[in-house]
Amino acid sequence: IVFVAKNPGKDEAWSTNTDLYQVPADGSSPPVRMTTNPAADLAPRFSPDGLTLAYLAARRPGNEADRFRVVLRSLQTGKERFLDLRVDDTPGGDRSPTSLAWSPDSRLLYVTADHMGQHALFALDPVAGTTRLFLKTGVVSDPRPLPDGRVLFGWESLQRPREFYVAGLDRGEGKPLTKVNEDRMASVVMGKTTSLSFKGTAWSAIYGRLIHPAVMDGPRKSPVAVLLHGGPQTSHLN
Repeated sequence: IVFVAKNPGKDEAWSTNTDLYQVPADGSSPPVRMTTNPAADLAPRFSPDGLTLAYLAARRPGNEADRFRVVLRSLQTGKERFLDLRVDDTPGGDRSPTSLAWSPDSRLLYVTADHMGQHALFALDPVAGTTRLFLKTGVVSDPRPLPDGRVLFGWESLQRPREFYVAGLDRGEGKPLTKVNEDRMASVVMGKTTSLSFKGTAWSAIYGRLIHPAVMDGPRKSPVAVLLHGGPQTSHLN
């Protein structure tokens, strides 16, 4: 069994250093620390073929908003490879993964990460290191690859509460499996949402979201409440 634990001593309040520990399933010996990275290590996942342990690792100790990378550790040799999650090759094309899930054949890693105001689902090739943006709208959570090649996941947005969906890698869109909130939502009027962007410090792009009133009487002007985020810990998502 591999698990995540934190043992910072008196620096508990300031430390972001979590490590991976390994222990026999029968508890016959004490846990052994597997990682020595002074920053955070999270989300260990064994590949179904038993050859690789994937996990997430940050680089900078004490930085709560540091970008995570995907680490692949060979369970035979102990050697590790680091993969960056990217949508393109531009300087701003990197993303910080938050969860991992192996496909049943161990050929893909399904990874969630914030992306342009959404929390998207990516398919990462652990051999080539290439990334495919699988589901790019809304907030995707808890992806679970299925034996038939499809993926089960939770999905929600500012206009829809969470339900479970299933999607095939070749389609990139989900089919709803549950409709728990359908009757309740039938009587709710939601305002439409649109994305926006503007130039910030040093002309960097700042992205935001405009939520319209649920009911507007024609083209008249309406008051606007602006919610500013002090980041970079996280984002306001769809």
